[in-house]
Amino acid sequence: MPPPSRLTAGPVRRMRRPPRKRGGGPGWGLLLAILLAGTPAAAQSPITYLNQAWSPADRAAFYWTSQGSALLSRDLYLALETADGSGPFNGPANSDRLGLLTDTPDAVANPDALPIGLARTSIATGRFAGDWVGLTCAACHTGEITHRGRRIRIDGGPATRFDFMAWIGALDAALQATLADPAKQARLLARMTAPDAPQRLARDAAFLRHYVSRTAAVVAPPGPGRMDALGLIHNLLVADRLG
Repeated sequence: MPPPSRLTAGPVRRMRRPPRKRGGGPGWGLLLAILLAGTPAAAQSPITYLNQAWSPADRAAFYWTSQGSALLSRDLYLALETADGSGPFNGPANSDRLGLLTDTPDAVANPDALPIGLARTSIATGRFAGDWVGLTCAACHTGEITHRGRRIRIDGGPATRFDFMAWIGALDAALQATLADPAKQARLLARMTAPDAPQRLARDAAFLRHYVSRTAAVVAPPGPGRMDALGLIHNLLVADRLG
C-alpha cells in the first residue's frame, strides 16, 4: 500500500487512466490541416472559399485594390526574372515558393496576374508619379489550409506561409542579378520597352537594396507568417522619408 499523503488523512489512491481511443479523435484532421498550412499548395487543387458573406467582387477588391504602396515600377516587376533565371519573378511557382497565395484568373480585377496582396498603384503627379506594384494588407491577412487535398481559403485570416523577409530579399537579389548580368538586363529592358527603363531599373534597384539592408534589416529573420508591419512602416517614414 502506498504511503499516506501529506494532504489527506488516508492512503493515496491511484487514479485509473481512461482507456485511450484508437484511431484518433475528430480533431486530428483539423490539426493536420493547420500544420499543412505551412506547406506549398497543390498546383491544381481547387479552392474552397468559406462562406463569409463575401461576394466574388468583395474578395477581388480585398485582394487587389491598391492601398497606396509604391514599391517597384509595375513594368519592371512584371518583366523581372528570378535571380537564378528559373522563371518570371511574378510567376505562380515563384510566388508559391515564397508563400504568396494565387487565385483563379481575373482579367478585370487582376489583369497582371499578381498574387494575392500585390496591387497596381497609379500615381498621377508628384514625386512618385507613375505605375507601381506594392503590397496590400491582403498579403498577410489571407489564410489558406489544405485538408484532404482541398485548399480552403480563409479571407481575413493569417497568411501563415508568406515570408515577407524572404520575398523582399528575393526581389532584391533578382534586381542585383539583373544589374550584374548584361544578357539578363537586355532581356528585361526588351520586355519593358519604355525609353526610361534603364534609369528606373537603377533607381528601383538602389531603393530595394537600401530597404533590405537598412530599413528592414533584422538580427534574425522572423520566418513565414511573422512580420512587424507597423515597425517597418515606422522605420520607412521616420528613418528614411523624414531623414
